[in-house]
Amino acid sequence: MNSLREFEHQLFRLDPAATDFLLRVDELVEAVPESDRNEGLIEPIFAFFEAHPLDDMGAPGTLVHLTEGFYPSYTERLLDSLRTQPSYNAILMANRILNGRLSDQERSKYMSALVETAKTPDLPRALQDLVHRFLERRRKLDAES
Repeated sequence: MNSLREFEHQLFRLDPAATDFLLRVDELVEAVPESDRNEGLIEPIFAFFEAHPLDDMGAPGTLVHLTEGFYPSYTERLLDSLRTQPSYNAILMANRILNGRLSDQERSKYMSALVETAKTPDLPRALQDLVHRFLERRRKLDAES
C-alpha cells in the first residue's frame, strides 16, 4: 500500500458486518508500511467509524488500537466525532481514555463529552445504552476511589 488515499479507499470497501471483517481489517493495517503509520490515518478511521456507527469492529479491534497509538493526537477528532456523529467506536474510545490516568480536568472533559453524547437527538438506543453503561460504571469507580 503506498498512500493514505489508498488506505482510505480500501478501508471504505470493508463491511464491518462481514464475517471476515476482523481478518480483512487486520490485513489492511498490516499492509500499511511502518513509515506510513502516522496521524494521517486518524481522519479516515474516524470517518469509517461514523459511516458505521453501530458496528463494534472488534471492541476495541485493530482500528481502535492503531488510532490509540497516536494518543493524544486524535483526542480533538474524537471529541468532535462524539459531538457530531457519535459511533460505538468513538464512545468506546472515550471510555478507554477515562479508564486511564487523567487529571481531574481531563476526566471532566471526557465525562462531559459522554454526557452530551447521550443527549444527541436521534441517537440510536444501542448507543444511548452504551453511553449510560459507561457513565454509570465510571461514576461508580470514581466514587470508590
